Amino acid sequence: MKQPKTKVLQGSPKQIAEGIFDNMGAVINTKQSSKGTYTSVSVNVTMNNPDHVIEKYKEVGEKVEGVISL
Repeated sequence: MKQPKTKVLQGSPKQIAEGIFDNMGAVINTKQSSKGTYTSVSVNVTMNNPDHVIEKYKEVGEKVEGVISL
């Protein structure tokens, strides 16, 4: 059975991260690459359990086009 397609969010990288981590007390920092081609987004947030961390990684991967998670 096919999963319904998740809507890709629009906006600046920081706005998208703020939407995904809304009301979680996250500290979000961005940094442009030297040529301005890419934007690095770092999110620092405390979560209650490891499963929640994995859920957020999956959510970001579904909602942010072209994201690379490390």
